Amino acid sequence: MRKLKKVAHLYYEKNMNQKEIANIVEVSRSQISRMLTEAKNEGIVKITILDTVDSCEHLEESLKKYFGLKDAIVVPTTSYIPDMIRQVVGQAAANYLNSIIKSNQNIGVSWGISVYEMIKSMKSLNLAETTGIEVVQLIGGLGQTSTTLQSFSLVNQLSNILEGQSHLMHAPGFVSNSTLVDNLKKDKEIGGILERAKNVDIALMGLDALWKHRSLVQVDNLTEEDLDLLDKNGAVGQSCFRFYDINGDVCSQSIDDRVLSISLNDLKNIETVIGVATSLDTTEAILGGLRNGFLDVLVSDEKTVEEIIFQQEDFLEQNN
Repeated sequence: MRKLKKVAHLYYEKNMNQKEIANIVEVSRSQISRMLTEAKNEGIVKITILDTVDSCEHLEESLKKYFGLKDAIVVPTTSYIPDMIRQVVGQAAANYLNSIIKSNQNIGVSWGISVYEMIKSMKSLNLAETTGIEVVQLIGGLGQTSTTLQSFSLVNQLSNILEGQSHLMHAPGFVSNSTLVDNLKKDKEIGGILERAKNVDIALMGLDALWKHRSLVQVDNLTEEDLDLLDKNGAVGQSCFRFYDINGDVCSQSIDDRVLSISLNDLKNIETVIGVATSLDTTEAILGGLRNGFLDVLVSDEKTVEEIIFQQEDFLEQNN
């Protein structure tokens, strides 16, 4: 019985796969499968299917009330497997975009895992009939960061799906000094893309702390000194490589001046800015982005939003 409880704990609460558990408890993978079935039969594990629609609707209304969003989509957290959570949230975001998109609109695309999942999900939808869609890159390239996560790749994917036209920014997204950014903005092509970015109808944004994961984000100009400064100044999240603290304030102007992307202030002038994120991208990153005010719509999962609402209510109570 004790071993059954341990196996169930590792599988359902620690999100370990059967092969990993088999190595820990020193049995075969097939035995782990049988033990998980036995754990259910013995009542150690109970699986309950809940109607979470009402609770999700309540969370959506709370997001709109506390952060002034015009819309919110909260999906039930039906899995604790990270990839599955991102896929479900990405699907919900894709459905939302498909429901609001109109012909001749300009769509801006940032970067990151959640935006990638959203665009990947667009491929399987019965798409709305649109023509004349233009898709705009909102941030330059991020060095050796995985191509699948980069804005230029996501722009090309979405424009192909929607049979639209892509507008790419052939420049780095983060450079060594602000003077270089100023000079790049003077380039007719790059400056033109940045101006077009400010005037998109819809912007698709990820909110996360991916810069802390050097295996995923490899930007040569982001030095150890930069990372120390971000940590010192309380950086909790980024969107388009614009770093902010828990209150949504830019946490280092000197670093922000080295970014070649749409600014958080310019995002506030766009009609519909859709944020796509889960707690896997850190709750603080989402909360800071919401407090900044550049989002119009948030798509996330139930457990993540519960934590966001809890933290916001606690913050408001302490500051009243």
